[in-house]
Amino acid sequence: MMIKTTKKLKSIIEGIADLVRLKAGYISQSAQKAGGNYDSGYKTTAFYLHWLELNSNEDYLVKINESLSPYDDVKWSWPYFAKRFGVSLEASWSEYQKQLGDK
Repeated sequence: MMIKTTKKLKSIIEGIADLVRLKAGYISQSAQKAGGNYDSGYKTTAFYLHWLELNSNEDYLVKINESLSPYDDVKWSWPYFAKRFGVSLEASWSEYQKQLGDK
């Protein structure tokens, strides 16, 4: 089954891939930088999701992966993520950026 990857999906897929690398120790914490946006993809999204996990005791990696099923009728998007998991994207991103600035 071929799945069409949209820009919305691309950022979360890239973020998930880097989050896996981060958790496995292949990405250093020193690579974490302020700026960008939660949907920038790659390390920016990975570090944000990791921060969400650390601050909520939720395993978002598993939950997001489960929510990306190509076999349901749900079209994944960041607003869908926010609603499904009760995350205020703008508020949490702002708090995450603030904490990065405090380092």
